Formats: sequence, C-alpha cells, structure tokens
Amino acid sequence: EVVPRVRLRKLAGAPDWLAGVFVYRGRVIPVVDLHRLTGHGDCPAHLGSRVALVTFPAPDGTERLVGLLASQVADLR
Repeated sequence: EVVPRVRLRKLAGAPDWLAGVFVYRGRVIPVVDLHRLTGHGDCPAHLGSRVALVTFPAPDGTERLVGLLASQVADLR
C-alpha cells in the first residue's frame, strides 16, 4: 500500500536512516528514508514523495509493517 508523505515523529537515538514513526490504523509504523539509507541525504519533500507500506516476517513468526519513504513514487508493483 502507498500512502501520502505524512508528518513523522523522530525517535531519539535512532539510526539516521530511520526517518521516524507515524500511527497508521492504530499501529506505530517505523519509516525508513531510502535516500538517507543509500547515502543521498534526506528524502526531498516533493509532491510525489510517498510512504510505501510493506510487510516482512519478524523473528517471532508474526508479520511486521514498515514504511519506505521515497520521492517521486508513481507506481508500485
């Protein structure tokens, strides 16, 4: 799922590539800034910037939801 860029709450002591967290449908979602993760600075605040929500398996067998912040998102496949 892709959602518009939202205001994120920064976490003290978090790695610099973690843009922050936000609440989505009652869950706190961590958001990774893909620009910062790849060494390109902060994600620009473009109108096309989006947060792609993806799931991944957690060590305890549950699924976790994480957001990936990227600029100029047009489509997700």
